[in-house]
Amino acid sequence: MKKIYLTLTAVFVAAFVFNLSSAFAQDDATKIVPYLCKTWQTEEVFLNGKAVDPQDITEIVVTFNEDGTYKYWEENEPDDGVWILENNGTRIVFDKGTSDEMFYDILLLEAAKLEVKFSYEKKSYKYTFKPKQNQ
Repeated sequence: MKKIYLTLTAVFVAAFVFNLSSAFAQDDATKIVPYLCKTWQTEEVFLNGKAVDPQDITEIVVTFNEDGTYKYWEENEPDDGVWILENNGTRIVFDKGTSDEMFYDILLLEAAKLEVKFSYEKKSYKYTFKPKQNQ
């Protein structure tokens, strides 16, 4: 009987800790949304660890909306879709579950700066965004 009591206690404690950590993870992601939801433009670009000359940077503009939609613009080619936060608010996933799925790992998020990294076509990128002026 004592074994059953200890087992049940362990199960309840584990369930409580799991739910508590999930609540904190949800809370962290919720706190991020107000900082993230705005229009951002590229300020710096690193390709495979090397800074790209500022004159060679293609302007990339991305708008994250609170309703989970985004608009993306690069070289006069607009795109849009849906985004979500994962990994306790440290990853932005674009168009999850589709052939266009892509993600940014958030390195830094402040009111005036967003740094992300991602890989695409066997290349690694790091973008630093700033809020776009005159939206």
